[in-house]
This record gives sequence, structure tokens and C-alpha cells, in this order.
Amino acid sequence: MAKKSTRKPVKKAKRAAKPPKPITLYTWATPNGHKISIILEELGVPYETHPVDINKGKQFAPAFLKIAPNNRI
Repeated sequence: MAKKSTRKPVKKAKRAAKPPKPITLYTWATPNGHKISIILEELGVPYETHPVDINKGKQFAPAFLKIAPNNRI
């Protein structure tokens, strides 16, 4: 005869009622930049892309340095 389980059923996590705010992705066409956009797409996470032209040194602009002090994407 099988024993009756004393474990309680696992409750599923509730989703937020409103959609999450999109992530702001500062990126450029580099291998690491592509990795992040691919994973965000695969996970279905909403995001907005802002290109940072590292060939023109845009990562050193004062506005970008406020976001990323080490000037990396």
C-alpha cells in the first residue's frame, strides 16, 4: 500500500499585472553586444537599443560616461 504524501503542492509564481519596463541596451555591433541582444530576444524580455559607435569614440562622451563610468558597452 502506497504512503500518502505529506508534501504541499508547489504554488506557481504570479506574474506582474503590468508589462515590465523595457531594458535600455547600449550596444554596438561587436560579439559581446550581439550576445546580450540574442539572450534578451530568446527570453522575450522587452528592450530598447541605443547604438554607441565605439569606432568614433562615442563611449567616451560625457553622457555615456554617466551611465557607464568605465566607458565599456
